[in-house]
Amino acid sequence: MDIKARACGDASGRTLGAAVTAIIPCLEEEETIAAVVRDVLAQGVAEVIVVDGGSRDRTVDKAAVAGAPVAVEQRR
Repeated sequence: MDIKARACGDASGRTLGAAVTAIIPCLEEEETIAAVVRDVLAQGVAEVIVVDGGSRDRTVDKAAVAGAPVAVEQRR
């Protein structure tokens, strides 16, 4: 997966840096979430936020260890 961000300019023509945050929804992804978070961060994304849908496995722990803040939605 290649993620590209293009630089933005302001009214004076100066180039401003672009920051990208990826939000990844998941449920019961213990096997894959850490690799997904690491892969997305390796593409230059500034931040990855994982939104877990109430997994009963170790998805939340593995996402956090991989470097993502995790929000847990308890309602299904």
